[in-house]
Amino acid sequence: MKALLIADDELAITNISQVLETAGYDVIVYKWLLKALDNIEEIAPHLIVVSTKDYPRHWKTLTQFAETAFSGYRPEVVLYTDGTLDEEELKKAEALKVRGWFEAVDVDGLDKLRKILTKEIDIYSGKLVDEEGKPQQDDIAKFALRPPYPDEPEESTKIIRVLLTAVICLQTRLQAFLSAEIQKTLTARLLNLNQTL
Repeated sequence: MKALLIADDELAITNISQVLETAGYDVIVYKWLLKALDNIEEIAPHLIVVSTKDYPRHWKTLTQFAETAFSGYRPEVVLYTDGTLDEEELKKAEALKVRGWFEAVDVDGLDKLRKILTKEIDIYSGKLVDEEGKPQQDDIAKFALRPPYPDEPEESTKIIRVLLTAVICLQTRLQAFLSAEIQKTLTARLLNLNQTL
């Protein structure tokens, strides 16, 4: 997984890079947003972290471009605001489907970045789904590691549904890397399996 970090402050670059690398991302750093925008299709990042302090107007253009530049997936965008965004700008960020924002590169700010990274379906977050009651990795391990009991058919069905959800989550994350034919075949098989249950 690749993360594109766009910032001009050395401390921010160092601290944010460490968090992203710990989360399993290969970090590519650009100090010039327009240069990053020019190369974004070649980079094909899964996550973009951009400093709104260094680029107060261009982060919106970057976010809009990232939403349409790639076929099959949309990179997640996280904003490092350094406390520079007012309420109106934060509403714009929400409207642009920004994954989240954090205001500092100190311990508290980086903890917030870590929470943002684990907020959604993320291979490196330790979760396979969000917090709305869909199975998480712990549930998958709990059900998948014990054998199904013949007198509990609903448990077997539950195991299969949890594993099916995990496969669908992974398929969603890997769409950019799968050919259209493989995506179509996998989707058809998953739908058939889901209808069988």
